[in-house]
Amino acid sequence: MIAWRNRHRRIILEIDSMKVVSMLETWKYMNKEWEVIIQHTYRKGNKLVDSLASMAYDQPLQCFVFYSPPDTICNLLNADANGVVTPRLMVG
Repeated sequence: MIAWRNRHRRIILEIDSMKVVSMLETWKYMNKEWEVIIQHTYRKGNKLVDSLASMAYDQPLQCFVFYSPPDTICNLLNADANGVVTPRLMVG
């Protein structure tokens, strides 16, 4: 894993799939050499990651490491860093 190779031992994963969150919650207790916080987030609440996933959709299957953010996501990155929130429509 990229985080492990770069010696990041404390990470936060925000995932929009509750099934994956449940699977990873079980896995994280098997490896005690790092601290992993796993949180569920709604896809619309994480536009930055959603945008990166859309960029990856048209690329060949491989690992990309960005040493600086792509121009297409700079506005989203700034909004995320400044705590800008997007309201979520709740229908009930």
